[in-house]
Amino acid sequence: MATLRAHLAHRLDRQATAQALMVHTNTISQRLRRIQTLTGMDLRDAAAAVEARSALMVLDVVHGITRNVSRTE
Repeated sequence: MATLRAHLAHRLDRQATAQALMVHTNTISQRLRRIQTLTGMDLRDAAAAVEARSALMVLDVVHGITRNVSRTE
């Protein structure tokens, strides 16, 4: 979940995601492939990225979590 959140927050940029999570870019690629396998989503597709972000927001609401998300992320 942290990888997916970071990837979406960094505009689907694997390099920026890797830097933010302090792991190698290959690690991010492997994690994203696993996420795509588990969800059946193609995260390179803009609509799928919006769907994933929306699902995470719903999950946060269910769990009562408030996150600051700026429009520049």
